Amino acid sequence: MSVNAGQVHHPLLRSLLFFGLLIFFNAYLSSGVKAEDEIRIITVGEQEDDVGFEEPSSFSVIDRQEMDQRGVINFKDLFRYQPGVEVRRSRRYGVEDINIRGLDGNRILYNFNGIRLPERFEFGPFRQTRGQWIDLLSVGKVEIIKGPASVLYGDGALGGVVSFSSLNPEDFLGDDDGAAEAVLMLSSENSSIAESLRYAVEDSNGIMALFSISRSDSEEPHPIADPDLINNQDNDGTAFSSQIMIPLSDDIKFRLKALGSKQTTRTTVGDGELPSGQWGYVVHKDYETITNKLWQLVASLEFDELMVNPFFSGAQLDVYYQGASQVDQRYVRRTESNLDEVERTTNVNAANQVSGFKLSRKHDVYQGDIVHELRYGIDYSRTFNSRRRDRIQKNLEDGTKTRNLSLGKFPVKDYPDSLTNRVGAFFEDTLVVDSLKFIAGIRYESVNMNALPDSTFAKSGSIAEDTDIIVPSWRLAALWNIDQSHVVWINYNRSFRMPLYSEMNSGYTNLTYGYKSIGNPDLEEEIVNGFELGLRGRQDYVRYGITGYYNFYKNFIESGRQVGTTLIDGRNFVVYQAVNAENAVIYGLEGYVDWSSLPDGFGLRLRAGFNYSVGDDLEIDQPLTSIDPSKIVFSIGYREPSDRWSSELVGTAFGRARVPDDSFVFIPSSYVRWDLLASWSISSKFRINIGILNLFDHKHYSYADTKYISDTGYRDMSGFSLPGRSYQAGFSLRL
Repeated sequence: MSVNAGQVHHPLLRSLLFFGLLIFFNAYLSSGVKAEDEIRIITVGEQEDDVGFEEPSSFSVIDRQEMDQRGVINFKDLFRYQPGVEVRRSRRYGVEDINIRGLDGNRILYNFNGIRLPERFEFGPFRQTRGQWIDLLSVGKVEIIKGPASVLYGDGALGGVVSFSSLNPEDFLGDDDGAAEAVLMLSSENSSIAESLRYAVEDSNGIMALFSISRSDSEEPHPIADPDLINNQDNDGTAFSSQIMIPLSDDIKFRLKALGSKQTTRTTVGDGELPSGQWGYVVHKDYETITNKLWQLVASLEFDELMVNPFFSGAQLDVYYQGASQVDQRYVRRTESNLDEVERTTNVNAANQVSGFKLSRKHDVYQGDIVHELRYGIDYSRTFNSRRRDRIQKNLEDGTKTRNLSLGKFPVKDYPDSLTNRVGAFFEDTLVVDSLKFIAGIRYESVNMNALPDSTFAKSGSIAEDTDIIVPSWRLAALWNIDQSHVVWINYNRSFRMPLYSEMNSGYTNLTYGYKSIGNPDLEEEIVNGFELGLRGRQDYVRYGITGYYNFYKNFIESGRQVGTTLIDGRNFVVYQAVNAENAVIYGLEGYVDWSSLPDGFGLRLRAGFNYSVGDDLEIDQPLTSIDPSKIVFSIGYREPSDRWSSELVGTAFGRARVPDDSFVFIPSSYVRWDLLASWSISSKFRINIGILNLFDHKHYSYADTKYISDTGYRDMSGFSLPGRSYQAGFSLRL
């Protein structure tokens, strides 16, 4: 382990105590031997219920049971076996973002309990990522929509939507009046230890409550590399989630959710990764601590769809507040080009606060044999963003300190404080006529961004401006039930992404390297026209499907294009600006097949899923760097007919990425990785899940991690390699 013994002593003792308690309670309470679980891999478009089978779109759902079985702690674990979805990880910032069918960053909408999560920010070495806000151990369900979806979700759903939901007491309790669950997960892939405790109860009046608390500790995923290329990293996370559901009547429920999480990453960069003169200076030590905090409060009023009321049946009102903050503290000791030895202490404080409401209704209208499944509503959100950087440099030769540095006169703000108001109204009608289904939907959204510049931002010399835009989006889809076993469907979406506050109003000057960034209040929204055509089939022992997609993107925002030069104190500075520069196209094919020798997935089981995407920048007629290589997931397994145990061998094959002719990034070779997974229910209350990842200890790289990293040679890149053979185990006890 790369952290010292003192750092891991407490987590190891805690996990041993936790494991001992699991064994004790299982021995005391066990009865029966029926298993209720199975190991599953996710394949593109796979849906087990009729609703999913007859939905004309591409989406997947991962529930709490599956996350526990597969030892899911972070986004990499969550989407490991999902073709068409990849996760980028930074060695400094942790999990950065999710890529869906070739788009990532702020072109994918993330929400948690219907609330937008903070946007990604990146300029040069400074960034705010999107994968460190959520503790997945407290999540009940994850829904992934692949492709545009702005009609229902609004601004930002350009390439897809990832929706996280808290665990509900109804789902956790099932038919029980009270239940408790303890989960322990261990993995040598990153020396992770994670525990979760969940408890729920229902009283005689039908009031339900759930509370969960979780803790995780880990290191940097262990690459196959020389010791000096491995960072000394320590990650820890703590989270709680609580929910109460009060039935006001047989048809009306009041629900209150409260949750909070704190994720901290402490990194000491390995000696072999420190700059050693190639940039004009030598770094002797680089230590950084990044802390992300998020909390939510959501109040909901829910009306049953079947209640006898012409105005309120199927209605739901959500009122919410979310606060998020990131504190990035970095210490660097280095020798400058003039041979002065200095130390730099940098503090970055970012805040994101969201409040709002959503009023929606979902109900059916019958006209003879025709059914209109209506869904409509309005939503409003108010988001405040702020990001302040401060830096103090101390000369170790004479002890002097200064904030006046080549990167600015600190403290600085790269963009002004901003207030963004979004108001949207949507309507969607699903018309069902015999074996045909037609969907038409439309949305209008107003996005108003108010800049709130202060004296700190004013030092950049940039001007901040407001903007107000109204954007329509729409959807047309159709599905035909050819027979009871086959459906064919088509789906068209026009979706959009508004320019962010950080793109429209920015101000940053680098005196050392002679460049400056400026805002662009004339930026237009990014637009996509997306098309899907799919076929799904199901027989007694087999399910399969194939989907083709074609997306044309207009007004892609290029965040750092050189647009000219300007004079500053007699020097000529290069000027960079976010501009609407690119039109692009992404198209591809994905599919899945699932066969078992016995009904309902029992017995011998063979499964496979694949994704192949092609993307081009039409302005320069070159491939898009963001497109991940083709991916195939295939497995062979066995699920014992009494459902007591299961096992599965999973192979994941990646192709080689297609990149621009002048690309300088590191491009991994194609490879195949094998994982061995198994599950065993010792009793009806106690379950063990185990796995061997990268079974043959093959050294490989993820293009998702390296696509924006310069190719500096294989030895230097070894620190970015994925872990070698590793082992994982999970234990869960339900009382």
